[in-house]
Amino acid sequence: MDRTDATQRPKSHPLGPLTAQEILRGAALIRGCWPEGIECHFKVVTLLEPPKAGLIPYLAAERAGQDLSSIDRRAFVVYYFRGTHNLHEAVVNLSTSKVEANAKLGPFMHANGDGEEIIAVEEALLSNPDVQAELAKLELPQGSVVVSDPWIYGSDGVKQGNFYDDKRAMQCFLYMRDPCNPTELDSCHYAFPLPISPVVDPVTLELIRIDILPTGLDEKVKPLGPWQPANASEYIPEAQTLRSDLKPLRLVQPEGASFTVENFSELGRLVRWQKWDFKVGFNQREGMVLYDVHYDNKPLFYRLSLSDMSIPYADPRHPFHRKAAFDLGDAGAGIMANNLELGCDCLGSIYYIGGVLVDSHGKPANMPNVICVHEQDAGILWKHTNYRTNRAVVVRNRELVLQTIITVSNYEYILSFVFNTAGDLTYEARATGILSTQPLDLELTNTPHPFGTVVHPGVLGSFHQHFFSLRIDPMVGGHGNSVVYDEAVAIPRDSNLNPHGVGYTVRRTEVDTSGGYDLDTSKNRTFKVVNAAVRNPVNGAAVGYKLMVPPMQGMLADADSFHHKRAEFADHSIYVTRYAERELYAGGLYTNQSRGGTGVRSWADRRDDLAGGDPVLWVQFGINHIPRVEDFPVMPVETLRVMLRPVNFFDRNPAIDVPPSKQETNCSETMSQQPPQTSHPTFINLPQAPSNPDTPSEMPGTPTSTTTSLSALSTTAIKDGHRGTLHHRGHQHNASVNSLEAERADRISRLTGLSGISTLRGPAAGLAQHNANFPQTNPAPAGFIANPTVAGGLSPAYFDAAGQPFAATKMSTVGAASATESIGGRTTNTTEVGGDNSTLGEEREEDMLTEMDSVSASGYMGADAMDEDLDNLTSQSVGGFEDRMSDDGSASLVGFGEGAGSTLSGPIYHRRPLPSQGSAAGAVAVAHWGLERSNSGLSEGANASPNPHHSGVGGRRELGARPLDRDTGADTPVSQSAVRERREARMVDGVALDSGTPATSTAAATADDDVFVDTTTRGPVPVPSTTTGRDTTRTRQEPNPHHHHHHHHHQPQQPTPLSTREAAERIAETNPQAA
Repeated sequence: MDRTDATQRPKSHPLGPLTAQEILRGAALIRGCWPEGIECHFKVVTLLEPPKAGLIPYLAAERAGQDLSSIDRRAFVVYYFRGTHNLHEAVVNLSTSKVEANAKLGPFMHANGDGEEIIAVEEALLSNPDVQAELAKLELPQGSVVVSDPWIYGSDGVKQGNFYDDKRAMQCFLYMRDPCNPTELDSCHYAFPLPISPVVDPVTLELIRIDILPTGLDEKVKPLGPWQPANASEYIPEAQTLRSDLKPLRLVQPEGASFTVENFSELGRLVRWQKWDFKVGFNQREGMVLYDVHYDNKPLFYRLSLSDMSIPYADPRHPFHRKAAFDLGDAGAGIMANNLELGCDCLGSIYYIGGVLVDSHGKPANMPNVICVHEQDAGILWKHTNYRTNRAVVVRNRELVLQTIITVSNYEYILSFVFNTAGDLTYEARATGILSTQPLDLELTNTPHPFGTVVHPGVLGSFHQHFFSLRIDPMVGGHGNSVVYDEAVAIPRDSNLNPHGVGYTVRRTEVDTSGGYDLDTSKNRTFKVVNAAVRNPVNGAAVGYKLMVPPMQGMLADADSFHHKRAEFADHSIYVTRYAERELYAGGLYTNQSRGGTGVRSWADRRDDLAGGDPVLWVQFGINHIPRVEDFPVMPVETLRVMLRPVNFFDRNPAIDVPPSKQETNCSETMSQQPPQTSHPTFINLPQAPSNPDTPSEMPGTPTSTTTSLSALSTTAIKDGHRGTLHHRGHQHNASVNSLEAERADRISRLTGLSGISTLRGPAAGLAQHNANFPQTNPAPAGFIANPTVAGGLSPAYFDAAGQPFAATKMSTVGAASATESIGGRTTNTTEVGGDNSTLGEEREEDMLTEMDSVSASGYMGADAMDEDLDNLTSQSVGGFEDRMSDDGSASLVGFGEGAGSTLSGPIYHRRPLPSQGSAAGAVAVAHWGLERSNSGLSEGANASPNPHHSGVGGRRELGARPLDRDTGADTPVSQSAVRERREARMVDGVALDSGTPATSTAAATADDDVFVDTTTRGPVPVPSTTTGRDTTRTRQEPNPHHHHHHHHHQPQQPTPLSTREAAERIAETNPQAA
């Protein structure tokens, strides 16, 4: 952020707010118009903006860096003769030091109130004997403190006694501080409303009359009696038991803010941010004003401001029927602006803008920190994920906020202009503060009230509406704009164009005369400002901005009521008028006790021709506030927004060049409680297995299952580009350094039915494989440690923490391929094989994938499963697998969960590794292995070159060309590898036992099929170790699921060598039904 040095500040600018010296000079010139001894009570001394016709070329020259013509600066002055109701307005030329106009205004024209008058009125009424006499009738507790909220009197056209509302008056509502703590200056006195309401003349401070308020359900007034005790309701923090678990939240911009602020005048500020630039002014009536708004040097808006507000109340009883606040006209957003506090009202890196107004004596009143400028994050601005590559690009919505906060007696309004990087400009109003309450008989606390909500015992919050009017003077694409509205309408059904009756189109209507217009949500009516002289280069449409206005309920008061007459803007969502000098305020220049006829409705009724003209839009938005108990003692914000959004203004998304969101920049932290790494996934909500093995079961993956397996569902769901299976023993795994692949694996691991999948991944390429900072846990099917090279040229799939060859598979009696925890009292075992002297069955030449498929049916792997030479798999086309499921051979995408890779749980794709070039046998070939689906009838592939580790399927087969299985009639693989797969997948107590003597014939394989037994009744049969030297086989018993699963007790056991046939016969003897 930059600040122009004081010595470089321009002396003046046509749009610069009045300086302190200019205010003093203007007040002095007014005093000089009157005889000595006449004291002026100043209400307004503010900038009178130059005519638009002269200012447009000035601003264009300023932007072009050309010489600037001189424009006189003028002040608009409103004042009384002190002690009288004589109101004057004047125009002072500060450049020539001349008073160019000075006139006394007629009746029913009253200036805004001010703080000096409010304090004087409160002191006068509380010391008035008549008021004190009425208060004495209430018999308030000893030491009670009474406070007053003076309100602008309003209008009803009724003369009461000697008073008529042609003179200024204030209606004062009285309250009491908490009688138990009357010295607390910040006590919420709105919890103790009193039924007395004096009316005071703010000029003479005379008491006009005392109104007694109705406290029941109708208009009847009761005689005053003793006050009924009630409880306090405080909002101050020291009266609460505050939460202790709310952690600090800080907005930090380590490199500073992205906006800059310069002085275009002594008090005027020029803000630049993300292609936006605009001037900021500040005045007594509107508070914050924006001028000359551009985006990427393209003109958008000449002037923007909140023009007016009206808050009419719904209680029809006297004197509430006159209760209607015009907070900007009756007081002023500038006068009521808060001095914003750092770290409270605005967060982050803040730039403050101050202002200078006038006090009642014509002296400058300094208003520090009335506007704060800061950036904020507003979530995601745009995002897209390419589902084919799974790459996501996300850009966050950075916003620039200019905020001011005003306090109008009981209410606060947080008013902001909000810019974003996509060319949107939003005006936001948030209402908070405290309800203006009324007294209610205590016995009616639980009785519904026709005109309000009981928010506290003895306290009524009256129904009321809030209306805001935003003034927009556009220059979209330049001056010469027009206003249109578009409506979506259905196309009539016909047999040619719209035979199905689904079509609709957009119909455009141009607003060619001034008037009031409304939203129509049934037609999606949208108002736009367009410039027909400037066309979009993409589609030739007129460039424009649309108004996104929230729907609102219009004024509910009768059209002949003073509520309706005075709030000239509250009966339509949009007013469009032709630009005219000094028509700035929707409710009229003077709203204090106004009678109507001087605001935007009256201007629109001129029916000016807007064709080729200079339109001004007045946008209304608001809420009907039906109070809640939750709105007391202080209400949470009610938020309203009007957005100005480009339509065919740019040639593409203007935020396309915003840098994407990155963790390196955002430095976010994950707070989710990650479970410890486990060596197995956990299934949730699995049904109990039946006691009778022949009973149909909902347990997926079992022979009698009636439920589609999760693996089959996963395979179906993933479809092309998202296939995968469990890492087999031929998988040449590389640690994933591809965040896309990691994210994909994580997404797939969260498919329905899977949980607790380990997300362990290897270190990035180039890191030491045994880095102590990368701990290795028990192996998990979701990811493996990258393979270091070991002696003998072997590249085992993964290693333990000591770097030793490590193989672990898990068996679960639910028939899951991946291991599960103990379920329903059944145990889950893990067998680990490794050791320095392990040969891992080097002499075997079975196809590794077939062997993997065999063991994956049961989830059990023999020690000799790791003996294959994987060196030949290092040069493969895509991740080492012909199916091109993975870009880098990293963590597989599916295959986790019950039945993965199992013929028992439905057809599963099996990944075939590609033989490498330059194998140990010297063969140079690349084989394209097909995706074989067991029991599916599908087999696609190409001839494979001879390879010592592979028996290939000869040429491509037609669908259904396989021979039928003798038992099921289904087609089965005819390759030798497939034969061995059938032979090796012998289920004995849920374990696919590896035969000590490999069978080589199909007959032997089919004979062995008969040893299949029930998998739910027995534990695993140990497999003989094939290692030489010391025995390194260990069996790990998982603990009972009721125990904490982190504590594993390793109990080495010596396995009993059994042949496949012997194991099967032993089990068949003990369980004949299974055989």
